Amino acid sequence: MKAQASGSFHKYNMDKEYEISVPDTNELEKLCLILPHVLPSTMMPARLLEFTHKFVNLIYPNYFIYAVLSVGIKYTRSTRTDHDKLQEIAYARKSLDIIKNKVDITDPLILWACMFICGYAWGIEDNKTLLEALEIAFMSVKKTKIYRMDVKPNPEKQNIHSSQELEFRRRVWWTYYIQITSEYIFNGTKMYFEDRDIVVNLPKNDFVWKYSAEAIYYTTQETQTTSLIVDQVISKGLPNDIYQFLISSYALFKGIARFTLKKSKKNEVKSKSDFAFFAKKLDEYKNKLNQNYLYSLDYIGHKYKFDSGSLKLLVDTEPYLFSYIFRQLYNSMTIHLYQSQLVKQTDEVLDPEKVKSSKHTIINAAIDQIDLMEWYSNNVPVDYMEFMVIPWTLNSAITMINMSFIRSREFRNKHTDNLDKVIKIYKILEKNSEIMSSMVSVVQSLIEIKSKVNESNAKLAHLYKFMEPFGINVLDIEPWIVPKYGFLFYLDCCYDGNYSTLFIDEYLGRPRATEDDFDTSQSECVDNQFLKNTKPSIKHSSSPDNSRETRETEFTLQNPKNYENRSKNNYIENTNSIILDITESNDVLKSTVTKLGKNPNPKIKKPGRSFGLNTTQSHKKINIIEMKKINKGTEFDNYLKDIRNSASSSKDISNHMDASNNLKRKK
Repeated sequence: MKAQASGSFHKYNMDKEYEISVPDTNELEKLCLILPHVLPSTMMPARLLEFTHKFVNLIYPNYFIYAVLSVGIKYTRSTRTDHDKLQEIAYARKSLDIIKNKVDITDPLILWACMFICGYAWGIEDNKTLLEALEIAFMSVKKTKIYRMDVKPNPEKQNIHSSQELEFRRRVWWTYYIQITSEYIFNGTKMYFEDRDIVVNLPKNDFVWKYSAEAIYYTTQETQTTSLIVDQVISKGLPNDIYQFLISSYALFKGIARFTLKKSKKNEVKSKSDFAFFAKKLDEYKNKLNQNYLYSLDYIGHKYKFDSGSLKLLVDTEPYLFSYIFRQLYNSMTIHLYQSQLVKQTDEVLDPEKVKSSKHTIINAAIDQIDLMEWYSNNVPVDYMEFMVIPWTLNSAITMINMSFIRSREFRNKHTDNLDKVIKIYKILEKNSEIMSSMVSVVQSLIEIKSKVNESNAKLAHLYKFMEPFGINVLDIEPWIVPKYGFLFYLDCCYDGNYSTLFIDEYLGRPRATEDDFDTSQSECVDNQFLKNTKPSIKHSSSPDNSRETRETEFTLQNPKNYENRSKNNYIENTNSIILDITESNDVLKSTVTKLGKNPNPKIKKPGRSFGLNTTQSHKKINIIEMKKINKGTEFDNYLKDIRNSASSSKDISNHMDASNNLKRKK
């Protein structure tokens, strides 16, 4: 069949129930070439020439094709309309419906398809679809026991799968592992597979696996050219494997996240030894990163101009892409670990020198992370930008908020500029990801919260002198915004639930005095003129909207989850067991500020996936900022409202399984 113009569809492949159509051959080929750039971990199992052949010729099962289209089709188009977004939703829903009607879910393609759907759901903040995909993936993994596929084989079953099929299955498993580990690190969701239970060999020979293929797939001029390029690279020596180090990165990150969660529940001696262990692991990680992967990131923007639409582009830019990813993960892990030194736990006395030293480490990592983001934005076109490490950069944005409120104009101006860079990049990515709008909302909310708390703290100027030992300079006299449990969004409900206190009296463990009990004018640390305008502005924030409205719904402050107590030795050994001995080898945002008045229990609607923020404490009355998205097509907006409300309080798969089964029975 003759290829049609890009954006048109094969009329013979329509699904009337879902109004689904498959794009033409040209667009499918373009998608296959872009996917390894934007979904580098999800594409781990792909042998690219074979993948492209089967995908373009619709040889893969329908559920798999729809799953890939749900997350990838937006990258092939210069614009993205509401109709396009509804098509993406339809692809994902149809894929899940087909899979749910299957009796046998042991095919590894089903697990892989679910990972593509998770990529779609993450970007669009579709909790309902995300949880359904994770539920199916979990059931598939449990049924196949793929997570133990390399236990000593049974001689009778040893020859069931070829070595190539076994390698494919391993790579599908590790793709799933990275997905569920990312969920844990970001939200603190339950991990259903402990590292000690995993018996799966790490992927190997990445370059050969990805680019070589059987002769039947070298049918076009492009594939023959790729074959020559691959032969040239192999003749010079194979590049270092990528995915082993990527898996080790997430395993280490998970270990750090688990430590920060447990830190408050352990005695000080154990916390010190665990912190030192992970600090050493980070040093080892950095050394291996610098030894085996690109140390400096040069300008590569010209490659996207001259080699766009070819596999040569991926071959040439992949070393830069993964070096960027690894360095961003290193910075994120560093911030995550050292922030735990800043958290004020009840009845805990903080060591000022540790706090001060940790702040310097966090600042350096955040600045490096923002510099890397800027390099990436200046070199990589938006439709080739990966989304793997972008969520972790929110910690750097929070660090810049903290720096912007240090009462020094020099600090304020410098770091407000850095914060502005982050917001600018987030807004560039909004084209292909709705979650970026929510990340901008979080930044704006935290700025508002920090501003209001600072006004409250100004009434406690007599305590500023006690904050000086914790500061990186004499004007750093406010507690920093720091995730209490390490996770950015451990609890859905509120600021208090997720973050360490910002109030000076609570931070110092001193009684709160009234405004009349002291004179702020004589404090050496107070810049009264500065206090009149402490909230940093964001140059690239969304356009203002004249209408003002507040949507309210009651929330209940939740207690932190109860996690299983495991010994230090257990989780350190588990972390090491995988590879961790690394020394050896256009929405408009509308802001509505609502005064709490006398109500100590405000009503607030969280704006999307796990991004609810509330600053209320029983004895402190400060303002809340609420974000709302507008200017969306009614149909698309209603759909998102439905899927978010239906799963807004669910954070792990087990809770959702009961709800899903009840829904099926009702139908």
